[in-house]
Amino acid sequence: MKHVRVWSAAALVTGSLAASPSGASAAPPVIAFTSPTAIEEGREVTLEVTVTDPEGAPVTWSWDTDGPDGVFGDHPNAASFTVPAAETDGPGNLRIGVRATDGTETTTVYRTITVANVAPEITSFPLTTGSVRHEYRYELRTSDPAGANDPITYALTARPPGMEVVDGVVTWTPTIDQRGRAFDVTVRAADGDGATDTQSWTIEIARNTAPSVPSLSSPIERARIAGDEPTTLTVQNATDPDGDPLVYFFRLSRESQFDPARVIGSGEVAEQEGETTSWTTSEPLDPGLWYWQAWVSDGIVETSPRFGSFIVGDTEYELNALPDAGTPDAGSDWTSLLDAGPSNDAPRGGCAVDAGATRGSSAAWLAGVLALGLVAFRRARRSAASALVMAALTALAVGCTDGEQMTGGDGGAVVGDDSDFDTISDADEGADEGVDTDEDSNPDFRDPDSDGDTIPDSAEAGDEDRATPPVDSDADGTPDYRDLDADDNGIPDGFETRGDTDLDGIADHADLDDDGDLVRDVLELMGVALPPADTDGDVLANYHDPDCDDDHILDGDEWNADTDQDGLLDFEDHDTDNDGIPDAVEAGDADIFSAPRDSDDDGTADFRDTDSDNDGLSDSLERESGSDPTRDDSDGDGVSDLIEVGAGTDPNDGSVSPRTRGDFVFVVPFEEAPAPARDTLRFRTTLQLVDVYFLFDISGSMSGELEALAGAVSTISTDLTCTSFGRACRADGDCDGGQACSVEGVCIEDPAFSSCVASAWTGAGIYEQELENLLSVQDDPARTAAALNVGTFGGTEQLFRAAWGVADPAGAPGVESGCAVPALGRLGCPAFRENAQRILVIFTDEISSGSETAAQAGAALRYANITTIGVWSGTPGAAARDSLVQLARASNSFSSTGQPLVFEGMDGAVVPRVISAINEVVEGVPLRVTITSADEPGDAGDALQFIDHVEVNVANPDCTAIRPTEDTDANGHDDAFPSLLPGTPVCWDVVVRQNDTVEPATVPLVFRARLTVHGDGSPLDSRIVYFLVPPVIPGPEVPI
Repeated sequence: MKHVRVWSAAALVTGSLAASPSGASAAPPVIAFTSPTAIEEGREVTLEVTVTDPEGAPVTWSWDTDGPDGVFGDHPNAASFTVPAAETDGPGNLRIGVRATDGTETTTVYRTITVANVAPEITSFPLTTGSVRHEYRYELRTSDPAGANDPITYALTARPPGMEVVDGVVTWTPTIDQRGRAFDVTVRAADGDGATDTQSWTIEIARNTAPSVPSLSSPIERARIAGDEPTTLTVQNATDPDGDPLVYFFRLSRESQFDPARVIGSGEVAEQEGETTSWTTSEPLDPGLWYWQAWVSDGIVETSPRFGSFIVGDTEYELNALPDAGTPDAGSDWTSLLDAGPSNDAPRGGCAVDAGATRGSSAAWLAGVLALGLVAFRRARRSAASALVMAALTALAVGCTDGEQMTGGDGGAVVGDDSDFDTISDADEGADEGVDTDEDSNPDFRDPDSDGDTIPDSAEAGDEDRATPPVDSDADGTPDYRDLDADDNGIPDGFETRGDTDLDGIADHADLDDDGDLVRDVLELMGVALPPADTDGDVLANYHDPDCDDDHILDGDEWNADTDQDGLLDFEDHDTDNDGIPDAVEAGDADIFSAPRDSDDDGTADFRDTDSDNDGLSDSLERESGSDPTRDDSDGDGVSDLIEVGAGTDPNDGSVSPRTRGDFVFVVPFEEAPAPARDTLRFRTTLQLVDVYFLFDISGSMSGELEALAGAVSTISTDLTCTSFGRACRADGDCDGGQACSVEGVCIEDPAFSSCVASAWTGAGIYEQELENLLSVQDDPARTAAALNVGTFGGTEQLFRAAWGVADPAGAPGVESGCAVPALGRLGCPAFRENAQRILVIFTDEISSGSETAAQAGAALRYANITTIGVWSGTPGAAARDSLVQLARASNSFSSTGQPLVFEGMDGAVVPRVISAINEVVEGVPLRVTITSADEPGDAGDALQFIDHVEVNVANPDCTAIRPTEDTDANGHDDAFPSLLPGTPVCWDVVVRQNDTVEPATVPLVFRARLTVHGDGSPLDSRIVYFLVPPVIPGPEVPI
């Protein structure tokens, strides 16, 4: 079986079922087909043929099965032929011919079968969940009846960043910044023939859950380990609720502060099988006390560290000595560190430097005090002078002897108002009761450091006025000079030193907020004082760092919330609202003490606000689209970003917006009043699509007219058609000045100034007794000119019968030949475009013969909405001319002055008459102008649900005041102009219905409707109207 070629619709205009006899002396064979005239692609179709001879002569026949090439010989005398399903691919046509002969006469008949394209269908279903760093993969499956004839291609029309589709497989690996978010995806499958199917779904990316903090396994609690081999640190494996692979980090330091310049780090250590993970140093460690910490990461967040310590080698370590570097290690006993008093059998009465100190001469004692000052200097990292001054003050205030009480200074018998010169009265220090807070046998009123925290009472008094009670910073009932933790932050005063981190005049040991970040130290320490947390790893502990996460926002402005619910509190989260924009950017400036930026002044700072500018678009969406999330109108063109995104214009380009394109946007929030409630749309009414069919009688006297028109039809068509600039457009705003966007979506010269139409098609036919369609209307004037190259001869001209056949070949009484196969969107024998202004130009110099009447033909022409132009080529004023006049009247074809559209022109004069006549129809024949609303495909749904009604506007100063108007649908609102000259601009108002049906989503929902103005059924102009449902943007968790 030979392959059957599928021919495009443009190749079918000469298709016919009429027989073409080769001679006239005998009756030729008769061929009759039985088959459908239209099928869907991918279906086999069988054509059956019956061949007979009117005279009973034997006949033979054969088939032409490979297209209309006129080569027969296939399947001799076969009664049927089947085209297999694999060879029916639309859109197009199958044209199968049979040629029969009785030995004398030959008949050839072709049967045309329209093959409709069938859209592909996506049959697979996608996954709707994903997780960070795990590949999302979706293999698409699509069915198409045409099979291999329609190879399917795929495109993602909506997708998250990083997603792609290749060879029908959608792949994407979500990144860390995409965790906990939902992404809309739309994939389009196309068959290459203009048909598509789409599938949309939403992928939710799981939020990350942080792993648990690993527990230290060994060494712990200052265990002693050998010093001659590398050290192995071991932790119990952490657990991750998400099943993410974990890596561990280990650090070693001789100082509990873990100065980055003096630490030994492991780098990433992959979790090991079993219950523990270990890391071993490359070399043995130096003898002495070591601190170590370990933490874990799932690749997204890191846990806080665990801390431990151990001793390498046999080094003696004084547990009650002050640590070497300031902050004690985990497990240290604060009391033992600060209250290292003398042994029970030691003489009482002085100040012991440490547990082994002995009481000696004043000089020896002073040396001990100086040593204590040096220790304080190392801990506080202050100047040596400050430490020495503190020691000297202590020495002056307290006397020590070789095991006996002092007889000088304030010790002993005399008790004054302030015996120890600490600016706290003896009465406040409990002199009468003999209060000894630190139980060092030196009563408080004589003890310059009553609580033994290494901070002199004079520094903890609060002021220098003995008459005022001593200060109690944490209001716990115990004044600072007796309180080992004056600010109640969990760190003993002796380890906080007397520095002033925030320079507020309150020493850190007494300051409830050391760093002045508006968050109490006890909250920033979170119950873990040793070592204190350091979120950003900058060696400044959180309680001494006013911006723990280095995002230029004061911790107090970020405290006590987890806005995006990602497990990270805001003060340690670099993207608090998870919008993909770092907090450091949303802070507004680098000054942490300035208020964080609040672009929309709604009381929620940008770093916590998922819609910082309150324009209805989430910050994450604006980041992806490139618009400014801090300005509701990024390009300053007066149209909000929400409307520009909804209408598909660039919110960063001030030169283009829905306003410049002539489109209209209505915002229709759910269960709220629309904005605006109505708007006025202005439309052109110049004709855009015109089909002209030239019909000639072929009497011998018409040869001059035929020749003249054949030579001029290209010029006529070119002059009638507006110049196309080839640029695709959706509205006039997409075109340059002096141009307009045609209804076919191409920029053309503006017909309002050029008296042209966007698209002019032509065709030609002839008639004598019957109508013969030489060429159906199409867009190439050269083909029309060629079709008019026919001979003329005498005969009977049945004008009314032919005109009737042009409009309604199925209903007319004649036997028309060459008529186009009926197709969707086409009308009449020459296949007029259904949406074009249809013009029939008849040339004759004879009266109409036959029994048909002008009224019958006119009714058919009116029903088909065909305007008739008569060109009389006979003797001026002849009675026969009246046939054209009758037909013009019967078809309601009148000029703007009410005269029948009949013109006179002979031979070469026919050309200017034709041009004049067509221009009269295009510019001067009133049109019935109506408007229709249609939903546009490919958006969020049916836009018509938002239109209450459309009504004409003749009162607006920018509109033309035209009467009369008409109410076509009897809804009480006029919506049409029953008689309007082409080119008159007119207006309609779109009145919007409140949205009570479509609930908002997390992204803007856009619905599009196309409003098209028609003149006598032909499109004149159109506008896209957008209806935008603003999204619901999840708001932040408001701090308590």
